[in-house]
Amino acid sequence: MKFPLSRNARLGLAITLLLGAPSSQAAGFNVPEISVAGTALSNALAANPEIHGAVAYNPALAAFHKGTVITAGVNVVHAESTVSPTLGTPADFQGQDNVFIPNLHLTHQWNQDVFLGFSSSLPFGLSTNYPLGTFGTLAAFNPGAPLSAGALQPTKSKVEIVDMAPSVTFKLGQDTAIGVGVDYYWARKVVFDSQDVQNSGDGDGWGLNVSLAHVAGPWSVGASYRSRAVVDIQGTTVFGLLGATPAKAKLVVPWRAQIGIRYKASPALAIEADVSRTGWNSFDTLTISNAISPVVSTNQWDDSNAYRLSATYQLNNAAELRFGYTFDEKASGDAHFSARTADSDRHLFSLGFGLDLGNGLEVEGSYMLVRFTDRNFATTTPFGTYGSDANGTSAYNGNYETTVHIVGLGLSKRF
Repeated sequence: MKFPLSRNARLGLAITLLLGAPSSQAAGFNVPEISVAGTALSNALAANPEIHGAVAYNPALAAFHKGTVITAGVNVVHAESTVSPTLGTPADFQGQDNVFIPNLHLTHQWNQDVFLGFSSSLPFGLSTNYPLGTFGTLAAFNPGAPLSAGALQPTKSKVEIVDMAPSVTFKLGQDTAIGVGVDYYWARKVVFDSQDVQNSGDGDGWGLNVSLAHVAGPWSVGASYRSRAVVDIQGTTVFGLLGATPAKAKLVVPWRAQIGIRYKASPALAIEADVSRTGWNSFDTLTISNAISPVVSTNQWDDSNAYRLSATYQLNNAAELRFGYTFDEKASGDAHFSARTADSDRHLFSLGFGLDLGNGLEVEGSYMLVRFTDRNFATTTPFGTYGSDANGTSAYNGNYETTVHIVGLGLSKRF
């Protein structure tokens, strides 16, 4: 059973592009690839005043794009995830083989000093699905006891959070700009299923964002901050033979901050270094409340950093090459490790291009390889230590491996 999507009518036509976008698997559940240019540059472009796709990461950069510019693209994500449990059956656990994630970014010069912006993307997503019997400790099935070990074998987990972010940027002199805006988060699908307990729903919440950009000769700097938001989820929990009951939960969208510095070494070559930080310590305990028995998942994640490098090289007046690398830290420790996210440190390697077709039209392409470090989870904490919550217990002992391929294609039009 699924939650009724009672909030859809509020969304209007502004997010039509995203209505078909399923979620993708990512460490934690942040998906930082929110523009095709960002994918090509390993998301290290918060200080880039030249590429329009950078406004997705730093809205203040809108001040460096005259007229009206529309950039649209899609990233296709292919994940390969396997688990070899200490007790149980080896299995693939990626939710979908190929996931399409669109994005849309618009800026408009209102006057000499004021610029309007709008971005629509999917910055948070998760999709995992474990076959029954994967985890031996949780393999038993007892429909008469909805919170028994067998009933809690995780199956499908899905999070899809769309971010619609209008903003206003003010230019302070020739080389400096500040931006302010809001983030409307729509959790269009949240699924938290186990063998005998199914939870699904949707909801929404609001956040704020501020940003800064400054250019000084060959140097440029940029910074952005997006506040945390609380998404109120409404839906249904189904307890096996006990039936369905209304349910609700609060899902915290963590704050995000990014700062970057860019140096244009020559008319052709530019390099950038960025640091991102995500406030995952707010992702503590997820409680799904219902009339029969609450479902509790304790996570106790930590804030995490990502260290990013990128380079662009202008081959000629029309073609630009793009490269990037990121080391992205995991958010979850061993104390409450969850197979639903199978979080791990990861390395991101990327490349791409921008090609000016003339008449203000540009095509962009990108490829990224995401290599998760193997997560070999081994604990002596037995299942039952945290009641019905299997997180951080030996029920999830095993080796988790994930590799992700992302291919992006986009178009940009300047008017």
